[in-house]
Amino acid sequence: MVTISEIAEKLGITTPTLRYYEKLGIIKNIERSTNGIRNYSEKDVNWLQFLLRLKKMKMPLAQIIRYAELRYQGDKTIGERRRILFLQKEHLLSQISELRDSLDYLEQKIQIYNAMEDSQPAHGAELSISKE
Repeated sequence: MVTISEIAEKLGITTPTLRYYEKLGIIKNIERSTNGIRNYSEKDVNWLQFLLRLKKMKMPLAQIIRYAELRYQGDKTIGERRRILFLQKEHLLSQISELRDSLDYLEQKIQIYNAMEDSQPAHGAELSISKE
């Protein structure tokens, strides 16, 4: 079991972020000590790591909330959760394709500039004039 400050440090997020996720219902049922301190289990840590991965994938917060709601409803929602992840996967594949196209375009532009520089005389080079 780890405290909110320990889990925040471990995951690289702030304690207010964790409290916000609780408020949204993304994380639930966090155990508390007798004096009210949150104690996160390994299962909670794994769930938070997954949530942060979804966030890193740019999954919209509304979709993350929906996914969390479904998770807390249990195994009867596996199909819908799989569908959400599948749609996110398709979105990521589309982004990867767009990024590859952009990268190819930039590479072509860089090659054009390289060719243009190679065909110009070196900066500051003087023309040699032969005297006969």
